Amino acid sequence: MPYCRECDCVTVQTDSSTCPVCGSVLIAIEDVPPEDRDRPVVLTQCDNLYEAMVLRTALEAEGIQTLVEDEGLLGVVGLMNPYHAGGTQGSTSVLVRLEDAEAALELLRRKEAGELTLSEDDLPEEPTEEPSN
Repeated sequence: MPYCRECDCVTVQTDSSTCPVCGSVLIAIEDVPPEDRDRPVVLTQCDNLYEAMVLRTALEAEGIQTLVEDEGLLGVVGLMNPYHAGGTQGSTSVLVRLEDAEAALELLRRKEAGELTLSEDDLPEEPTEEPSN
């Protein structure tokens, strides 16, 4: 699986030896030293935070730890407005550990092939607070 050290992203494009984002030479994940495989890498860019959170839920259901860019204060804004586009390029990054990237990309491939559908129902329910006495 190709990995770009410059922009810390993985890609499914195997027909090229250069990163589609920055043009740097891609390397195989297997060539990354084992001590560096725990680092977060960009799995994909989502159009908005809402889409990223649905993807995160699906990934975590498969046991893949996931980080979503803009999950802090901007994340709150994004959840209130699902059309909010976070990130610096009008998108929100979904990150996974490099060692989990292959499994995460497989889930992404299944989603794009229509074998896996993600919807609002896949989001976890908001916790309800117990009334205090």
